[in-house]
Amino acid sequence: MFDCCCNFHGSEFMKDKLEYKVEETEKGVRIDVMPKDPEKKKAFQDMMKACKDFCGTENSSCC
Repeated sequence: MFDCCCNFHGSEFMKDKLEYKVEETEKGVRIDVMPKDPEKKKAFQDMMKACKDFCGTENSSCC
């Protein structure tokens, strides 16, 4: 099932399309998600914005 946080439950959705960088910070953990193809950066940003818009307000626990 696809949810508005852009996860596909039961698989590794888009693992071949995205790179993840995880680092500890003073405040906790920072996770950067970037498309492997730099030319897809704008499309990825638009997709994340659309997921957030679909879920509701900025204060939503989604995305």
